Amino acid sequence: MNLSTLNNIQLRAVKALIYSANSKILLQKRDNNKNIPYPLHWNFFGGEVEQGENLIDALKRELYEELEYSPDKIGREIFQSSYKSYSLHFFPILIKDEKIEFILHEGIEYRWFNFHELISLDLVPAIYENLFSISSYLYGMNHKFKEINEIIYEKKLMEHLSISKKNDRVYYANNDFTNIKTKDVYLFLFLSQLKNIPVSRICLHNNDNSQLHEMYMFHTLPFKVGPLKQNKESISYHIFDGLLEIQVKKENSDKTVILSSDRENSDAFRSYRLKPNEFRLVKSKSKYCIFLEINNGPFKDADTIWFETTD
Repeated sequence: MNLSTLNNIQLRAVKALIYSANSKILLQKRDNNKNIPYPLHWNFFGGEVEQGENLIDALKRELYEELEYSPDKIGREIFQSSYKSYSLHFFPILIKDEKIEFILHEGIEYRWFNFHELISLDLVPAIYENLFSISSYLYGMNHKFKEINEIIYEKKLMEHLSISKKNDRVYYANNDFTNIKTKDVYLFLFLSQLKNIPVSRICLHNNDNSQLHEMYMFHTLPFKVGPLKQNKESISYHIFDGLLEIQVKKENSDKTVILSSDRENSDAFRSYRLKPNEFRLVKSKSKYCIFLEINNGPFKDADTIWFETTD
């Protein structure tokens, strides 16, 4: 999610969400060319809107140039994204026959994928950051695939990240050394969105007895936790994507710090370390929010003290 507004973007590009009756999606593997963004990554077909073109005409032109394909029908725009100075516009196209053969003029190959197969691919950010918008459209067209894909996707993602499930909200790393890519973070966000879980986490430690607790926290909607405190030595928050407000409640006055991932705001705070034995209220203020929480362990549920509030 890019927190900068699309209103300031002048350049436009169009992308085709080409899908089948079985809710598979068609992707293009980009050329191995260091002069283009994301070489060898999988992307939707489409391209830049030329001067004087409308979005639909641009998409039709791009699809013919890249695939020699002229769609019978293009659906209404389903979402927008952004990349640098470009606004990206995504339009759905249904192809009933997956065996249709295209004539590829751009990219290395094309292929149909189920959602769980995306986990192992090198994807451009416009795809992995918008998986929920993509799936919401596809599953709206084909409800019976949602539950099946949810189960398979979770299993494949756990294998990919080498994590174990405690419950729908908490997953633990299986190994002492854990590598997580940017794409992986959004893959897990999508799982929580798919399962409609408001707050979830990936613990980079193995269990509650670990001396150091490092957790990727995921809020799939604006949400607040607390006020709460723990009798611990330290706690810190580090924003990954979104807007997070931390309010420390003191006797005389409250202190509020806002963490933002907005790269265009050079004055934005990225991290905040505080005393964990003071009551704090943690609020996500964006469409979704991802942040890293670090504190010392071990941990027991009884360590958390909740403050009764009507706020």
